[in-house]
Amino acid sequence: MKKLLIIVDYQNDFVKGVLGSKQAIKIRTPICKEIEKYVKNKDQIIFLQDTHDKKYLWSIEGKNLPIKHAIKGSKGWEICEPLNQYVTKSNCYNKPTFGSLKLVDYLTKYKFESIQVCGLLTNMCVIVNAIIAQTCQPNTKIFINKKLVASNNKILEEAAFKILKNLFINII
Repeated sequence: MKKLLIIVDYQNDFVKGVLGSKQAIKIRTPICKEIEKYVKNKDQIIFLQDTHDKKYLWSIEGKNLPIKHAIKGSKGWEICEPLNQYVTKSNCYNKPTFGSLKLVDYLTKYKFESIQVCGLLTNMCVIVNAIIAQTCQPNTKIFINKKLVASNNKILEEAAFKILKNLFINII
């Protein structure tokens, strides 16, 4: 049984673009090192890619977060370098909202000994997809390394960690 690393929304718009932050830039090297470990061990890696269309601002999310970002085909939508070298057609799932239904499909087909979730933003898409992983594989160790996630709001990030711990998702 293999391990799975899920990298959430490590895209140009979330790193250096319209929703970028110093925290997002800071986790790039540690995430790359983690990816290299998974590749070396022949474990699985999945990228989740926030994906919106030009009508984003009229969506419920767009009305609550009125900043155009991750517009499909734009530079901001792309997985950030150098992580993008690990992206393939079969390991990258577009998601139009916080959680990924394609991740649900994947996790109901394949079982893992552990699942690590990393990326952006801790209090939004990371928390949702960690809960999806735990829902799909309730007897699998799900964990998040604090050094591999970032948020633009420290208070909400700490609240997310507390909620995740309460749901038996390991925070290291």
